[in-house]
Amino acid sequence: MASTTRTIITHERRGLWARQLRPRFPSESIRWVETRSTADLRAALLGRSRPIVVLDLGDPLRRGLAELAEAREAAPDALIVVVEPRSRPAAVALAPEMGATLVLPGVVVPPAMVNLLTRWIALADARSDADGWSPDREPKPGLIDELIAIAEAC
Repeated sequence: MASTTRTIITHERRGLWARQLRPRFPSESIRWVETRSTADLRAALLGRSRPIVVLDLGDPLRRGLAELAEAREAAPDALIVVVEPRSRPAAVALAPEMGATLVLPGVVVPPAMVNLLTRWIALADARSDADGWSPDREPKPGLIDELIAIAEAC
């Protein structure tokens, strides 16, 4: 398998994950992108092959879930880990439905995230080598609004 530069996008309001993760990976093999807004997240994802996203749901929950749905729509082949420090049951249940590959509720320590991302980098490289292309997956119309309404009712 050829060595490629992999894109890791951290989407969070305060930049905590970006500061914790950048020094722990070789700079030549990772392209780091930090985003704060939904528009920036979408722009960072478009045209990327198998990006990896660290997305902190934050508050309000509706915005975090909408950003997750935007990320999945912009990059159907992305690996997305959702960090949910508040462990809200609605968030933990709905995030996979909205496109999260994995949800990490509660406190997540940086070494655990580094281990996960290290495995995901290898997985993304292997999938890219095997596929050679990204499948087009469209969400069902209205599903995102329906799931967000359920989250707000909780």
